[in-house]
Amino acid sequence: MSRPLQRAQARPEPGFSLVELMVAMALGLLVVLVLTYVYVSSRASFARQAQVSGLQQSIRTAFDFLATDIRMAGHLGCGGPNPPSQSTPSPNSFQADYATGLEGYDFTTSGNAYTLSSDAPANDSTVADWSTNAAPSKTQVIPLTTLSSGGLTPGSDVLVARTVSGPPIRMTTSQAAGSMSLPIEALSGTGTACSGASVSDFCANSHGVISSCQQSMIFQVDSVSVATKTLNLPAASALQAPFAAAQTEIFPLQVIAYYVKLSTNGKAPSLYRRVFEGQTPNGVEQELVEGVESMQVLYGIDNNADGVVDAYVVASAVTNWSKVLSARISLLIRALDPVTADLGSQLPTTGRVVNDVTLALPTGSRYERQVFTTTVALRNHLMP
Repeated sequence: MSRPLQRAQARPEPGFSLVELMVAMALGLLVVLVLTYVYVSSRASFARQAQVSGLQQSIRTAFDFLATDIRMAGHLGCGGPNPPSQSTPSPNSFQADYATGLEGYDFTTSGNAYTLSSDAPANDSTVADWSTNAAPSKTQVIPLTTLSSGGLTPGSDVLVARTVSGPPIRMTTSQAAGSMSLPIEALSGTGTACSGASVSDFCANSHGVISSCQQSMIFQVDSVSVATKTLNLPAASALQAPFAAAQTEIFPLQVIAYYVKLSTNGKAPSLYRRVFEGQTPNGVEQELVEGVESMQVLYGIDNNADGVVDAYVVASAVTNWSKVLSARISLLIRALDPVTADLGSQLPTTGRVVNDVTLALPTGSRYERQVFTTTVALRNHLMP
């Protein structure tokens, strides 16, 4: 064998040594671990961002409903500060006290603090847990069974708005005092649908207000004549003054109560509203937003009649609801799905301040929560 061939056979084969191979595997494993961590973190971060986005969308829905109803609370046509005459429906009943545009009931807490017992607390049916209304001639004790026979979420307030429920409707002919019929124009339905015959959102037992800027009157419909487009009034609602068609507007009226109670699926509390329009004895309940755990309301009162809010107080401190110019509503809302166990430790565990109440969170809760607050002015009370 020649010497060059011997040297070629003696040369070692190219490749990785065992040490080099172990180092490469360790580096590869490190890269995989880093990429896995980044992936898991990104996925968790995306999930939390999606939850926060969902909370913001839910709160927009809640505030849209609340703001729309509260802004128009107390509006009874162009009569301005002149109180309307009201014989029927009963002016002091919870479902018909239209002279009181806005009122509420606050849940009684100790030291402005309350502990949420769980992520889905049972409803509270104890009437005494909500404060009484200090204003005279009002429904002083919360009508809990009227709002919800099964009770409401403990620790949460109740807000009631009484307002018009649609655009103004014109009379087609003028009516003299003592008249028991209102011939009106027919508009397409824009408010609460009636179960029977309806003209411009009015049906049997509906409530309404007729206003001519000089005078106004609240009435209850006895029956509706669709063919003649006429609202027939009971004797107790006969017009107490003449109303000229060209100067008169008619509005349907409704009472809307906002409250929090356990959702229909039992997984979380929800923001509800119940609409009383006269024709449905117990009103119509609507579940608006799921995941609302608490609603706290403060009322802006004007003590010296200068049109400026002097203080924000709880409902039990309001002695005259006509002095309320605005409402500050604060909602604690949580996501419907819990975060993963590894992210649970990243969620804040301290209490959340909801308006004037500090709410302690349930032990071990792993839900994304946020507090949102809005202030809504009552347009009718801001008008000169």
